[in-house]
Amino acid sequence: MLVHYRLGACDWWICKYDPQTGEAYGYTCVGDPFNAEWGYIPLTELEQMQAGPEGLLIVWRDLSWEPVPFSQVRHACTG
Repeated sequence: MLVHYRLGACDWWICKYDPQTGEAYGYTCVGDPFNAEWGYIPLTELEQMQAGPEGLLIVWRDLSWEPVPFSQVRHACTG
């Protein structure tokens, strides 16, 4: 997994990205490991999710994330 985004208990791990469409492919765990799944993610929309008049970013990219095999991501999701 190349890139990691997070929001509270929700995680998005990106393994492919198409800069022309802004669409990514990866593994999503939205707080429930039993419903975690692979799929397409509109990365431009995910990065633009904001709340409040101050424009505080809700979803943030984990800049300290180091690429790891999926087995480690799956373990992180089931925590």
